[in-house]
Amino acid sequence: MRLFKANLKKEAKGQSFVELALVLSVLLLIFAGVVELGNLINIYLDVIDSAREAARDANTVDFLSYDDISGTWSISPSVYNHAAKTAWNTLNPGCQGTLPDRPGNPLGCGNLMRIPFDPANDDIVISVLSYDGNSLLRFPTGGWSRFGNRTSIVTDGEIMSNLDPTALDAGIIMVEIFYNYHQMLGLPFFADVLPDPIPVHTYAIMPYPLAEPTSTPIP
Repeated sequence: MRLFKANLKKEAKGQSFVELALVLSVLLLIFAGVVELGNLINIYLDVIDSAREAARDANTVDFLSYDDISGTWSISPSVYNHAAKTAWNTLNPGCQGTLPDRPGNPLGCGNLMRIPFDPANDDIVISVLSYDGNSLLRFPTGGWSRFGNRTSIVTDGEIMSNLDPTALDAGIIMVEIFYNYHQMLGLPFFADVLPDPIPVHTYAIMPYPLAEPTSTPIP
């Protein structure tokens, strides 16, 4: 009788360990998913803030430049460079004032970047748009790419669908950021379900009065 009771206790303990192992594996999987998703959302929000800051800051830069020799106006690249620099500095606060342009140092600051933004694969695309109440002109057509990796994927139709049809003439600047999020944990079962890296695309649209269409030539 005692031997029978002892066997029952051993079986109960063994069953408890099996149940614990099954439950613990599920809990660890859920916990890992929460950590990975939370990190992705955190970086996504940072990238959105960077696009907004770049679009907002671009309003301090002229869209057109005047050539004294030829007496003509032309589109200035300053607004594109300025917006891209603002976005870069926001993504990478440890490297204020730098851009990855120097040969042999493509990231500009090595591992100081808060977000591992890779100019070889990621990109910052800026578009200046002029709306006259009926049609939308974009400069340049596919957007200005900072690193030459991407073109704008936000169509003119999508932008116009969000504009007030009764609005007056308007100038608009749009900053798009393309970022490849590499999974932080890199667990095999996540890689089987989700791509690694996970493509992230954000954009911000802000008024840009300097690009408003004019009815008469600029003097």
